[in-house]
Amino acid sequence: MFKGNLSNLEAYQGLPVKMFEVIEQVKQRLSTSVENGRYQLEGDDVFFFVVDDNSKLVTECKSEIHRKYIDVQIVLAGEERFGYSLQPFQSIAEDLLEARDVAFSEDVVNEQFTELQVNDFIIFNAEQPHRPLVAVNEPMAIRKAVIKISHQWLAEQSMQSTLTWNDSNIQHQISLKQTGLRTNIEMRIIKDIEPELITLAVDHKVETLIAA
Repeated sequence: MFKGNLSNLEAYQGLPVKMFEVIEQVKQRLSTSVENGRYQLEGDDVFFFVVDDNSKLVTECKSEIHRKYIDVQIVLAGEERFGYSLQPFQSIAEDLLEARDVAFSEDVVNEQFTELQVNDFIIFNAEQPHRPLVAVNEPMAIRKAVIKISHQWLAEQSMQSTLTWNDSNIQHQISLKQTGLRTNIEMRIIKDIEPELITLAVDHKVETLIAA
């Protein structure tokens, strides 16, 4: 989970470069009058939609996850509280991941809450439990934009910046390749005819490693 404000977006340069660029692009689009609806940025890999909705009592809100997309939620009018957890669901009650890339559960571990005001945004990684639309004080009308970023697309974009350097005239390359929920860190040492390959598999997503 990451929380920020659009009015000070330049302060969040620590975000993955492509994610920062997407949020900046949406910010520019939102600076003009944007009607409700869906807007394509990179086909089905990156898009955003603008909606009018209503916050509700926490007991009326469902905690959810997405498998394919990272969620960037931006409050445009009103205020909204989000529940979230840093741990996965213990179990899933309603699985719609194949059809709609969403699943719901109340089996949440150590749920925490944070509040967003106008121009605040919050980022939830793929498969991170989050509970949107919770009322801060009383239920109210809100307007929001939601950016959907395919975590696989983000990983592929990040792969374009493979690190290279020379060490005593021996070229090295490091790349990150995501496989499921794990990431392979690969070092290629270019020497003689066949490159030497060293691989380390870690239980973190590629965007987490890039941000670190």
